[in-house]
Amino acid sequence: MDEELFKQIEQIYNASVDSIGNWSSEHALPILGIIAIAWLCKKFGTQLVMRVLQKTVRPDLYPTKTDRIKRLKTLESLIKAVLGVAIFVVAGIMIVAELGLNTTPMVASAGIIGVALGFGAQSLIKDLTSGLFIIIENQYRVDDVIALDNGVSGKVEAITIRTTVIRSLDGTLFHVPNGSISWTANKTTSYGGIEEDIIFDSGSDIKQIESVINKTGLKLAADPEMKKKIKEPPQFLRVDGFDANGIRVKIIGKTTSDDSWEVKGAFYKLLIEELRKEKIKIPYMHVTLTQDTPPQVTSTRRLASSRKK
Repeated sequence: MDEELFKQIEQIYNASVDSIGNWSSEHALPILGIIAIAWLCKKFGTQLVMRVLQKTVRPDLYPTKTDRIKRLKTLESLIKAVLGVAIFVVAGIMIVAELGLNTTPMVASAGIIGVALGFGAQSLIKDLTSGLFIIIENQYRVDDVIALDNGVSGKVEAITIRTTVIRSLDGTLFHVPNGSISWTANKTTSYGGIEEDIIFDSGSDIKQIESVINKTGLKLAADPEMKKKIKEPPQFLRVDGFDANGIRVKIIGKTTSDDSWEVKGAFYKLLIEELRKEKIKIPYMHVTLTQDTPPQVTSTRRLASSRKK
């Protein structure tokens, strides 16, 4: 009895092994081959397309080399997304066909589902359409610094056909649906700008101020590390009006696309030194705190005059 049971178990085991072996030889190896080819296509397909783009995207169409690199990075992120989805769909259909299932109903169902999604997910379609226009029109690129109408600002880390990924200065990562963006301010396209207002004491010599500002801008532009980043040195533009604490002076300049903040910081550092040398004072706000009355804000110049009285 035990011998017969053992033989039956052995026959079932042998039949299972033969069945698995036959299935593996007929289906497992082809399926593994499909997966391997899909992986290779995704890994090297993007690199191949990017090499073609690097040859075809002409440098003379962009103001600077940096603008061209940003454009290529943006196209690379789009190609990765589209190529990944296309390879996944094709590989899935091939695997299902290899298993012996009829793929025709699946393709027909996919079309019906696509139509249903088109009616039910209008926001998704809006995101996809907006994303395509952002990339095609080159509104902004990966590594650009932008500000959106919803108050989000920072450096663009990725652009897909559905979302824009932005990293703010404090490290916060925002994923913004493209369809929700009404307008965008690109702060690093073609070139960067400097537009600053500085308040000087109303008794200051305007010609002296103009001379110091222009001399500081030229000195900064002559610096070996800065001259490649400056297109037009920071310079005195005009007296822009009166302020509660003195005279408001406007300074403008032009830099390469990503360097306006660095140039601005270096300019202010140098300008402070030059103003101290020339003994030109900038009024600042003085806050007086008391227990019974709200804070009183006065300028240093006014505070000094009141003490004389």
